[in-house]
Amino acid sequence: GIGFYIRYYLPDTLSRIEQDDPNDTLAIRSFLLTAIFGAYIGVVFYGQFICLNGYLPMVAHVLSNDVNLATTMGILSYTIFIIPASLLANKIGARKTLLISLWFMLLVSYPLFHLALSGNLIFMAMNCIIMGILLAGFMAPASLIMPNLFPKKLRLRRFSLSYNLGNCLLGGTTPFITIYALQSFSIKTSLIFYHLLITCLTLISTLFCLEYD
Repeated sequence: GIGFYIRYYLPDTLSRIEQDDPNDTLAIRSFLLTAIFGAYIGVVFYGQFICLNGYLPMVAHVLSNDVNLATTMGILSYTIFIIPASLLANKIGARKTLLISLWFMLLVSYPLFHLALSGNLIFMAMNCIIMGILLAGFMAPASLIMPNLFPKKLRLRRFSLSYNLGNCLLGGTTPFITIYALQSFSIKTSLIFYHLLITCLTLISTLFCLEYD
């Protein structure tokens, strides 16, 4: 209801809609980059904080309560570190903050996940907490960058479509893809390999397709 009111009744928003040119060409690069960012956020969040609750009990034979505790700590760390990540992005630049987060994610994801597979609560919590911190380090600057990749008069529709497309298609299917690979091919590290694949794609996109700072 609030979104409907803002879009159709506030004068500033209404004036932007009236100026919208339906023949304006789609910014393909911005669309794809935002979709990749959305996919990365979805894969990390669903993989580490949702899928892990069913994944680790199957692979490491640990108690679901222990995994739930670890993922809760991870979500809490993500929530808390959004603020310092935003401050860091303001100080050194949004793109640099993205790259720092992605490089660290690429370096520590597999070792941390391997430790989590031991079933030790401390290692599982360590994995989730660090993943939460690194996701916050990406999410804070990405939230600034993604909408600004599009022209103001086309921002809402293009950003919402591209972000949710990537988040749903690649992020939302993370539990299905990784559990299927685990059950069909007995790949115990399927979750982290999928995670690393999307991280590499996002890092390459940030390096070569994003000049924003």
